[in-house]
Amino acid sequence: MPRVIRDHLKDIAQSIIYFLNNETFTRSGKTKTLRAFLVDEGAIEDLPILVGFPSAFEELVLPTLALVQGVAEAQGELGYGELAKELVVNYTLFGFAGGFPEDARNIRMRDQLMNDVKLLLEDTEILSLYTIGPDGALDTSVPVGDLDITNVSARPIPATGIQAAERARFAIDFAAILVRALDA
Repeated sequence: MPRVIRDHLKDIAQSIIYFLNNETFTRSGKTKTLRAFLVDEGAIEDLPILVGFPSAFEELVLPTLALVQGVAEAQGELGYGELAKELVVNYTLFGFAGGFPEDARNIRMRDQLMNDVKLLLEDTEILSLYTIGPDGALDTSVPVGDLDITNVSARPIPATGIQAAERARFAIDFAAILVRALDA
């Protein structure tokens, strides 16, 4: 995989997280961010989004999302000295709902959060690609490319244990396609 494309993998993940934190959508006539809907419902003060699967369920603050990268592959004709036409990166976004004492409320939160995130990903035409600056922070002042989100599917994950994070989970699979990088 060419270095320029490989270097974009961290940028893509951070751009998706930025999008999930900042994009607004409409539910029941109100337009807000995902986090704002959850705060208004009394469910959370924050919505952490991790890169990678959490190592310990008992340490999770609920609810939490975790973005896990799958296979990344360059597509398009590659000749000598040419970069791929596009980069396809598969992701699974795991959701861990909870925080309420009743399982029924946690399951309702799981279903709502899963549907909201799925709609956010499905309803975007083009997601802006930003780059991580020298200070390690995402520089959102100027987009450096475009991402297309495709093949979005969601599923609840059955309860597997007694920890709250194991009881109301979901997974959303999707592909992020780097269709244009301005430095490529």
